[in-house]
Amino acid sequence: MTPTAQCARHPDRVATSVCPRCGAFTCAECNADGRSLCPACQQTTGTAGFAPTPTPWERRAELGFVQAVWQTWKQTVFEPAKFWAQHDPNGPGLDAFLYGWLISSLAGVLQIPFLILNFAQTQAQMRDLARAMKDVPSPVQAFFDVFTGSPVVLSVGLGVSSIILFPLSVLIGAGLVHVGVRMVGGTQQPFTTTLRALCYALAPNVLQGVPVVGGLVGIYTLVLEVWGIRDGHKLTTGRAIIAVMWPMVLLCCCGGGAAVILAATLASRFR
Repeated sequence: MTPTAQCARHPDRVATSVCPRCGAFTCAECNADGRSLCPACQQTTGTAGFAPTPTPWERRAELGFVQAVWQTWKQTVFEPAKFWAQHDPNGPGLDAFLYGWLISSLAGVLQIPFLILNFAQTQAQMRDLARAMKDVPSPVQAFFDVFTGSPVVLSVGLGVSSIILFPLSVLIGAGLVHVGVRMVGGTQQPFTTTLRALCYALAPNVLQGVPVVGGLVGIYTLVLEVWGIRDGHKLTTGRAIIAVMWPMVLLCCCGGGAAVILAATLASRFR
């Protein structure tokens, strides 16, 4: 923000902060804590008067475990504007981490029945493909051996591994997004601000194994991540999208290269 920037609502006053939703300059009266939405965005989103407060999950000692989980999940999924307006980006990182782990654990368990059905349907195709190939390299054969095993064992293994590997995956993911926040000029908020946003945004993942709905869940989770990063780090929506999406673009590029190599190897075996 330049020293001469003026408040969008009060042109005669010097701006002291920026609205994290629309990027408008705001003065101390319009944005007293420097983290809230501008008055226009508060009216648009229906969050006027909301102040940062602990999430229901962070009040589980008062509300009870089940109610705390349910209320946090319900607010995040069905009332995201209200949730992120009240969400304190500087709250305890450990609480958000535990909530994200709980949600990922539930998602991992609930998706097992659907994984069993999917693996059972694709096993015959995988076996036919493996028999049609000649002189298959050992890494490729190992790949086919894994996916032609027992559907139940495979599904349970994937579900359990998603639970065990959550701490590592979320910390790496949050680290990459935090780098993205710095790349696009985000505020000097700590790493826990990014971690909190990503962990609470995982709420829809409970439904990721449900047919048809599961495909939309991933998109909605991305929307919530962008929302949380935007509000927590006082970014514009465009910059928040870049911060959240750049690790995925990087992963797709690396995965695309690996897929080309694998496809070339398989094609050579069919000649």
